[in-house]
Amino acid sequence: MTGPEHYHEGEKYLHAAETGTDVHGGWGIDNSHIRELYARIAAAHFAAAQAAATALQSTTGYAVTRPEVQQWQAITAPVSDNRRGG
Repeated sequence: MTGPEHYHEGEKYLHAAETGTDVHGGWGIDNSHIRELYARIAAAHFAAAQAAATALQSTTGYAVTRPEVQQWQAITAPVSDNRRGG
């Protein structure tokens, strides 16, 4: 799993923890333990994404055509330019 993929998984699990929506089926969950588990899974994915981004930073300028670099650029673009934008 690439850094951007970890980031997107983290977003998915964080959203599920906040809204009480199951990540696999989309149905509502009413269990605080599962919501806490989803929040912890999100944190783990975000930590892995941060580690990947930190490691990749040393290659910036040398590998700008790598797909992972382009994925990070898309994630960090201004909101109007990325997938969460209007």
